[in-house]
Amino acid sequence: MADNAVDIDKHHLITFGRSTPLPKKRIIVHTTENAPGTSSQAILDYQVRTRTGSYHRLVDATGKITLANTDDWQTWSTGNKGNDIALHVSCVARAAMTREQWLAQPKMLEGVARVIAYWARTYDIPLVKLSRAELGAGRHGVAGHLEAQVWGNTDHWDPGYHFPYDVVLGRAKEINAGKSTPGAPTPPKPAPKAPITLDTPCKSHVPGSKHIAPLADYIMYTDRATYEARRQIDQVKAATERIEPKLDEILALLKEQNK
Repeated sequence: MADNAVDIDKHHLITFGRSTPLPKKRIIVHTTENAPGTSSQAILDYQVRTRTGSYHRLVDATGKITLANTDDWQTWSTGNKGNDIALHVSCVARAAMTREQWLAQPKMLEGVARVIAYWARTYDIPLVKLSRAELGAGRHGVAGHLEAQVWGNTDHWDPGYHFPYDVVLGRAKEINAGKSTPGAPTPPKPAPKAPITLDTPCKSHVPGSKHIAPLADYIMYTDRATYEARRQIDQVKAATERIEPKLDEILALLKEQNK
């Protein structure tokens, strides 16, 4: 029997949102910003009570997949058009986790891989990680809330800079190739070093600053600062040129007075 990537069906609990068309061709990965060990049911109860967000599926540390909304339903996940056109799966975890901390949650990663594999084969979605630019250009595939910033109205950066997309997408490919159990565990290894692009997130080097932004934003900040500095220099130069003739007159008057 084919896996429909649902272990617990709770989709009847969320009543907000509306119907949206299928197929959807983009998968967005999230974190709920809770410590691993928090249950999907606790997250769902909070979302039902506060109506502050929702996903299609939740996966916690047990690896169990909770269906929170059917695929044809709008979720409140990205605060932009991604709510309508994408499929959303959230890990009960934190975006600040390191790669090693993610790899220490094999059941959770297996659950996410099952979800992504199911959506990929059901809606013919490529199992490729998309950059922010690729997502904005309309490419199909898998991305995070971080990349969904390209659609506007959000500054969230989950599932974080160390989420092991290579492991999860690799496992999703294995699942869709018929491999029912994960391969033998291997020691954690560094993620492949991605090329630096204008979309690469960069941390501020200003002491005390926690600002993180794409490289393109820092180039824009530098360009703007250079422009403003140049404009001020030109203003000072123009003022100096206006003052210099008057200085000559003042010096001449002083010489006359000192004779």
